[in-house]
Amino acid sequence: MKLVLLYTLLAGAVAWGTSLIPGSSILLTLLELIMIIHLAKVNEYKLGLRDLFGFGSLIWAFSTALKDLVVELFFLVVWLDFGTSKVIVASGFVFLLGCILLIYFKYFGKDQKRNKAGA
Repeated sequence: MKLVLLYTLLAGAVAWGTSLIPGSSILLTLLELIMIIHLAKVNEYKLGLRDLFGFGSLIWAFSTALKDLVVELFFLVVWLDFGTSKVIVASGFVFLLGCILLIYFKYFGKDQKRNKAGA
């Protein structure tokens, strides 16, 4: 869980530091992919290319939906500027993704170990 919180703070810092740069969400996507690889190694989950592309597609789909949500919030709440909302959404997304990945790797990591022992 400490790694998830570390990546959450890092995502918030990256989002805050690059909030005015167009296309800076690519940096956040790379950070999320690095987090996936790191959490997989820590939880001894054998991560293949198929898993990595699946997670990448999932990140892209969710981040697109969250960007739309940020734009709507920006227009609804006048005092919430785009930079602040980007930090909130990036941190929240990385935290939720990290928690889901921890559960996924712990559950399916056990299945991988059972399959190796049975083979």
